[in-house]
Amino acid sequence: MAVLGNNKGLCGNNTGLKPCPTNRRKGSNATLVLIILYIVCLIISLLIIVGIIFIYRMREAAVDEPTAAPIETYFATWNYEGENVHEEILKATQKFDSKYCIGVGGYGCVYKAQLPTGEVVAIKKFHKNDGILDGEEAFTTEINGSLADNLRDEVKALELGWRKRVNIVKGLANATCYMHYECCPAIIHRDILSKNVLLDDECEAHISDFGSATTLDPDSSN
Repeated sequence: MAVLGNNKGLCGNNTGLKPCPTNRRKGSNATLVLIILYIVCLIISLLIIVGIIFIYRMREAAVDEPTAAPIETYFATWNYEGENVHEEILKATQKFDSKYCIGVGGYGCVYKAQLPTGEVVAIKKFHKNDGILDGEEAFTTEINGSLADNLRDEVKALELGWRKRVNIVKGLANATCYMHYECCPAIIHRDILSKNVLLDDECEAHISDFGSATTLDPDSSN
């Protein structure tokens, strides 16, 4: 062992040899990595727990929040009664008394009325005089009959080729889309039939007869 002891760099656990240095740095690095991983996992777990608690409380708040009561209106589709509305309009305007008139046009007068629901509406009453009849006659001469009339007439039905019929369907689709999505409030016709579709000289479709039409409450889910 005395002979071996003078060799430079020789180490070991035997008597007379220098002890070999231990790799402490490698062990310390592994410990540091484990600590960092532990801290990262702990932070992620805390974030997940906080997120779950936040979502749970948001759902509880949404359930506990009172929903706004739907505004009662005479013109909603689910409770529309034409006769009742007409009676209330007569009461509100005192049978269309002139003191409620807020405007006069070539085809009628506009009246202001407050309904029992609190709604303030403008009511247009059309004139029954020669002027309106002249307007109706001019409109009638411009229109080339209803779609039903054209389909029943053999000659007109032959003239109404497939290209014209497709164009009529497209016109009806555009008109319905406009009433439902671009008007405010939305208009529900409720009576689109071939007899209520008028054609002009170029066979463009025009929806008519809005006697059964009503408006849709924007807050309605129906």
